[in-house]
Amino acid sequence: MVNVEMTNDKSKVNKELKIDKRLSKIIIPESKVQMFIDWWNSDIRFEKTIPHSFNEGYLFINDLFKDMSVQQEDMKSLIRKLAKQMNTTYRQVENRFVTFIEELKTIIIYFKFSAGDILELETYDLSYKIISGVKCQIGDRDEPEDILTTDFSIGDFESIDAYVKHISILGLGILASCMWYIATTTRTTKYIYDNRTPVVTGRKKGVVQVSDTKFIKTPIYDMSKIRTVHVDKLVSRKKGWTYSHAFEVHGHYRHYQSGKVIFIEPFIKGKNKEFKAQKIIIEPELN
Repeated sequence: MVNVEMTNDKSKVNKELKIDKRLSKIIIPESKVQMFIDWWNSDIRFEKTIPHSFNEGYLFINDLFKDMSVQQEDMKSLIRKLAKQMNTTYRQVENRFVTFIEELKTIIIYFKFSAGDILELETYDLSYKIISGVKCQIGDRDEPEDILTTDFSIGDFESIDAYVKHISILGLGILASCMWYIATTTRTTKYIYDNRTPVVTGRKKGVVQVSDTKFIKTPIYDMSKIRTVHVDKLVSRKKGWTYSHAFEVHGHYRHYQSGKVIFIEPFIKGKNKEFKAQKIIIEPELN
């Protein structure tokens, strides 16, 4: 699917993440992280592309290594090596190491799709400090991507850079699964209007309230099941209606009865309104 290149931009060293409130935030609860990794391993790593569900935004992966036990014995040789290189004590390196690993249990990924099928990722830890930058060329590959796992410890790696690279690739795999998941759930949406009678308020345009938070719960292995969305009220088109604010509609696949499938790029709905980015919480369920 992708050719991964770790970027070595010295200007980004010690860079801190500043959240752009105009961009959507995709959140994966801790209980669903392994589900997306499993989906990557069984299906997504064989795909040759990544749909642009959003052109730019943030992915929050909560408690990525919740079950990972840090073995002191596994780290000793690496800590000694680092202490020697840094000309400092074993204890100082060990303390920094433990903090470093704790802050990586939850990571924040800033992603951006660019022209030429380029995907840029910046991975940040819990303190919003950058730990790596990755640039990917999306395209055909003869062999499928590697299987991903969170079942490892720091002692399995030769250096911190190798450890960080593995975390970055793990985040990339989860991001790819999320983009596929979001892009393929839209076609199975059913809207239920709580108030079936159109609301008309004189000659003024009625307002459809748009929630700042969207939950996507479609079963991950069965995209044919319908996701239900409740709409508070619908204003008669004859009298005109408008959205409460502008928001981004995520990219998705459109399936025609003829069998033709096209991809709809992300776009802004409710133009000329105050823009509010959505917080998207993904909580799929297995069948």
